[in-house]
Amino acid sequence: MASQRTKKSIIIGVVLTVFVVAAVIVFVCFFVFRGKETTPEEELVARFLSAYSEQDPSCAELLLNSSAGEMEFSEEQTVFSRNLTYEIQDSRTEGDYTMVTVEIQNINFAEIIEPLLEENSEGITEGDILSTLQNAGSDSRKTYSCEVVVYQGGVEDKIMMTEDLSRALLGGLNDYMASLLYGEGKGE
Repeated sequence: MASQRTKKSIIIGVVLTVFVVAAVIVFVCFFVFRGKETTPEEELVARFLSAYSEQDPSCAELLLNSSAGEMEFSEEQTVFSRNLTYEIQDSRTEGDYTMVTVEIQNINFAEIIEPLLEENSEGITEGDILSTLQNAGSDSRKTYSCEVVVYQGGVEDKIMMTEDLSRALLGGLNDYMASLLYGEGKGE
């Protein structure tokens, strides 16, 4: 009889221990994985970046002062957009503007193009550049930290195209071109 009580006590102890451990795991997971709520401005930026990375021409509608109803993607821009990934970090509001901090990973244009220029001192064509971009590996990527500016003064919120956002969307191409025109470091 005593051994049955001991077995019963052990079983109850094990069940209670499993229950307590499971409750603690659920409690910890709730607080660790619940995350913060996403603001409407962060959602707008996420919609734009997702549409851009999928070469959706309607992403232009989310931009402030966009005269074009739809964005036309060049072959080079398609390569950049296809390689884009992002993570929204934070946001803060200042008056009619919300700054959404985003880390965008994209091609590192300068890192990809420099070896091509060194190998071909007589010059390169647009086709050479496009081919090199298309064949670039994932190790030729860079993280661009930028603040995406969302203007809230109109009927609907719109994203302002800034130099930082453009740099991230085009893999630093604008900085590289500026450095060629104005000298090293001038485009950054």
